[in-house]
Amino acid sequence: MKWATMATLKRSILTISLTALFLLLGDSCVVFRTVNGIQDAFVEESDIGLAAGAMPSLIKVEEGVLAANPKNQNNIVQTAQLYVTYANAFIQGPAQDLDAQHFEEKHAADLRAKALYVRAFKLLGPALDRRAPGIVELWETGTLQSPDAPDPAQRGMPKGGPALLARFAPKDLPLLYWSAASILAAYAVDPLDLKEASIVGLAKALLDRAIFLGPAWNDGSLQELAISVYASFPAELGGDQAIALAAYKKGLEITKGQSASLYVTYAGTICVTNDDYPAFKSALDAALAINPDTNPKTRLATTIAQTNARRMLAHAGDYFLQVPDQAPGTGSSN
Repeated sequence: MKWATMATLKRSILTISLTALFLLLGDSCVVFRTVNGIQDAFVEESDIGLAAGAMPSLIKVEEGVLAANPKNQNNIVQTAQLYVTYANAFIQGPAQDLDAQHFEEKHAADLRAKALYVRAFKLLGPALDRRAPGIVELWETGTLQSPDAPDPAQRGMPKGGPALLARFAPKDLPLLYWSAASILAAYAVDPLDLKEASIVGLAKALLDRAIFLGPAWNDGSLQELAISVYASFPAELGGDQAIALAAYKKGLEITKGQSASLYVTYAGTICVTNDDYPAFKSALDAALAINPDTNPKTRLATTIAQTNARRMLAHAGDYFLQVPDQAPGTGSSN
């Protein structure tokens, strides 16, 4: 394996929001609720560029709705998820195809994506605090429990953390997911940002609480995010390959093996971390074998995931020291 653990997280984070957004969007986006047919037209789109061009308009409409009722949790989550997914799928994702000669352009895309991730959490953080007062500040400034604390739930958490997490109920699953995703995505872009680093533990805690409340929520979206976190984090931050692999197996069970982004996430995290090129290729081939037209409601998500899969196969030399039939280092650095 060539790259550090945080680089693995950065690559894998590119797929975290695809399934979640494109399954939730119809129920959440005000444009989709009010204009009949737009939901199907968007999620069933096969042209990624066309979808990318349409999403900023959706964002601005949602911002207008949020401005009229700025403390409404549903509106907050709706707007934040659009920020995260637009940055993830249409800004940062395409930039991964750029080679080293286009470093400045790639870096600019990363910074722009990070700004949207941060903007998302600026909305979501206060919403978390309204459900569990003081939770964000506690993780920023609280004293961590000893890793050998008698209660496993408190290990690595600030004192009082478990009690605050217990305030979240199944109705808060979208808030928990998008809060965790926005923090992790921003941290993956810039692990040296002390502000983001101070709350990355909160992201993991929110994810764990969400999985406890609804492990199969939103067609396996939580399991997919768990793969990225547990496979990419070092052990001192709570990383655990066994948990990541269990999340992958659970995701396969939930999706019946029909989620292209699940395979891509597995390939980009567990397979890369374990320096397992055969499993990497097998997973990406499985992603590419899925027919996007089988489920029109996930056509756009599948198309984007398959684009990522093709990129990763083409640049496999960037992930592994030795790739059969490909010279080491072939492809651009990611």
